[in-house]
Amino acid sequence: MSVRERIKNLKRNGIIQRDSSITDPLFGVRTTSEVASIYDPKSIGLERKHVLFKGIPTKNHLDELNRFLNIHPYTHYRAFGFGKDPVIYAQFDIPNGTGSLFNELLNEVHLKIGTKNEILLNQQSMSRFTPEFENWSLDNHTWELTVFPNEPESFSHTLDEKRKEDDLIQLSYLQANLLRELTINGRVSNQTLSNIYKKSTSVISRNLKLIRNKIISNYKLLYNTKFFKLNSINLIHGSFKKTEDSYWLRWLLEQSKLPAEISLSISEKNFVIETLSSPLMNSTLYKKLWDNSERITAIHSLQIHQPDTFLYFFYPENLRTKGKWKTSRSYFIEEPLAEFST
Repeated sequence: MSVRERIKNLKRNGIIQRDSSITDPLFGVRTTSEVASIYDPKSIGLERKHVLFKGIPTKNHLDELNRFLNIHPYTHYRAFGFGKDPVIYAQFDIPNGTGSLFNELLNEVHLKIGTKNEILLNQQSMSRFTPEFENWSLDNHTWELTVFPNEPESFSHTLDEKRKEDDLIQLSYLQANLLRELTINGRVSNQTLSNIYKKSTSVISRNLKLIRNKIISNYKLLYNTKFFKLNSINLIHGSFKKTEDSYWLRWLLEQSKLPAEISLSISEKNFVIETLSSPLMNSTLYKKLWDNSERITAIHSLQIHQPDTFLYFFYPENLRTKGKWKTSRSYFIEEPLAEFST
């Protein structure tokens, strides 16, 4: 059986996502597949901010906050979760140099609805880890027991360096649109895009090659997580005692090969881990981190409500001119804040 036939068979059996038609608010009708593209915000002059909105007073305030996140042009991801109290965890990809504007935005949200807004980290490095499916037993539908590896004497990983201005990709409007297309469907064909944008396949191919080589950092397989008993999302965040301890954390998640979808975001002092796994695996990982208090401090865990998570496609309308982002106060603060009634 060919690879293509195997993929079709997995789709028929509901193991991986079937191709389906969606109506995108910007582009209209599009087809999604079993693959989505993940882009590196640093490569195009954006900085990812991880934020917790805590102390949400009422359900009405929660609805207003969700509408605000839906309308804000730089929102990348949002999720509703529970810790001590209900929270919204959100990620924003904001243009470099707009940190003070972003702080002003968060302060305005606080004044509107009284939330306590905490920036967990300014992302410097991101890693993704996927389950080793060969450890899944088809006979009894369980994962093999996970054993954390023995630690070496040293860890060689380093944090990603901040990109220099000359290294940034100056997106054209066509490239920005193609990047959104790839976040909708990582397997979209050159011919399909050529027909949509009325460009030759060679022009489309040349631009897609640049995007895939310089901007796309990973690809995500969209599969039936419940089939593999990956049905619990946890958010773990904390701080490192020393910068070198970040090397240990990345090594641990890379070498353990846990039965989980894991996203690790790191700055020099802090980390955020989002896991999609079984409740037992999530608690096992939390306990492992807690046991390493000589490396990690101020560790907290949140349970994320999976139906209330939303990942936004890349938004090309943020582009003002080639390589330049819209950063006016009205665009960044005033228009999104209009979603609040108070």
